[in-house]
Amino acid sequence: MKPNQSSRRRIDVAARTRSALVWITAVWLLAVCACGDGDDDAAAAPDTRGAQVDAIIAPYTGEAAPAAAVLVAQGDRVLYERAYGSADIAAGEAATLDHVFAIMSISKSFTAVATLILVDRGEIGLDDAMIDYLPELAQFGPQLTIRHLLQQTSGVPVYYEPPLLLELVSSSPHPGNEEMLDVLADHGVPSAAPGEAFQYNDANFELLAMIVERVSGMPFHEFHQRNIFDPLAMAASYSFNPVRDATAPLVTSYALRRDGTFAPHDLVGDFSHNFYGAGDVVSNVGDMLRFHRGLIGGELIDPELVDEAFVPGRLNDGTVTSFFPFEPEASYGLGFIVGDYRGHRRIGHGGSYLDYRAYYLYFPDDDLVVMFTMARANDAFFYDIVLQIADLYLDPVE
Repeated sequence: MKPNQSSRRRIDVAARTRSALVWITAVWLLAVCACGDGDDDAAAAPDTRGAQVDAIIAPYTGEAAPAAAVLVAQGDRVLYERAYGSADIAAGEAATLDHVFAIMSISKSFTAVATLILVDRGEIGLDDAMIDYLPELAQFGPQLTIRHLLQQTSGVPVYYEPPLLLELVSSSPHPGNEEMLDVLADHGVPSAAPGEAFQYNDANFELLAMIVERVSGMPFHEFHQRNIFDPLAMAASYSFNPVRDATAPLVTSYALRRDGTFAPHDLVGDFSHNFYGAGDVVSNVGDMLRFHRGLIGGELIDPELVDEAFVPGRLNDGTVTSFFPFEPEASYGLGFIVGDYRGHRRIGHGGSYLDYRAYYLYFPDDDLVVMFTMARANDAFFYDIVLQIADLYLDPVE
């Protein structure tokens, strides 16, 4: 049966109506995709900050230049990470993110956390006297506490300057912590009363490492391994020890010669390699991020102790300590540099020795962290490099 004329007209009208609706819908969808809102446009825009990071580091690295690595993370996201340069220039070995660097004085933050692990367990107290654990140093008295060592306000003299340095190098061809302790016990005189002055001093953290050993009953590198590296799956990291030193993919560090070539540094052959507590940790930027997340996440110590570690230190008169001369605008907490940058709270630590450079920089209110390592004595202060990278990711403070 054929439809009548009236039915055909109704069918034609319905078809034209459907076609019009399809056309209008298509136009509307195209308009939405083309216009969108400002937030969608921003989200779709390419992130060029990684290229800007590369440009910041470019003057200091290259295929025939020493290794470097950077990692930027916010919350649970890694925003950018990359390795640069050569792990071994002579061998032509390119650096990767798996290679490790000596992170030098960032080790002080690890030693602080090792100490706070024992505090958290109730095995020592922050206000315990140092001589309770190191009676050899009786001349420093019961007023010098664990807290003073952590805050660098102990008054323990610097042993790596004359006259104590002369005593140290004559005590052994390969002096280390034990020889340092003997020299301080026999010749050390307080440079100031505890809490009276800030003095950045490796001895404070090397003494803390020896306290950790005596309380825990295990070598310091083993305490790190069992209580920090293993629990946080920091598989590449370790504290100087002969077993790992021989097998770790440690990048070679270099000094820049006047002719523009690089002179390698023999880390293992340097006698300072025998000391631990102030500059003994070897790591990479990925493992450094694991340490940070584990610390902030309460996996190592109680969050209240973490907060206490990030409080600026004070002298006996109530004055906030200044991390002078390195970063005089900042202070020093319990093994962490604390301060402010462009209105953002910032926490972390740097390391610089034997031609290695490293920095751990954390902005807690932004949940932003920048990890940086370099294996050259460069002609720019490495902290400035890290701040330039942070500037790319920090939002302005109104």
